[in-house]
Amino acid sequence: MNNSEIQLSSPKRVGDICRIIRVRSNRSQESLALDVGVAVSTIERIENGKVIPKFSSLLNIFNSLDYDLILRIKNE
Repeated sequence: MNNSEIQLSSPKRVGDICRIIRVRSNRSQESLALDVGVAVSTIERIENGKVIPKFSSLLNIFNSLDYDLILRIKNE
């Protein structure tokens, strides 16, 4: 997923992407939760598409996994 544009259009999609980059980074949910400062159950709920994290939490997750999260606002 280097230099890829990915649309995070639903809770499931957000969770799928978080899980994919976590696994690619060889990180456990426990270690990610510890780095980000949230409960393991929060990471589980995000990855299962049960919740959409706040932008700041999503940014912290991506940063912890050494990925950049870039916001692009599009006017259709």
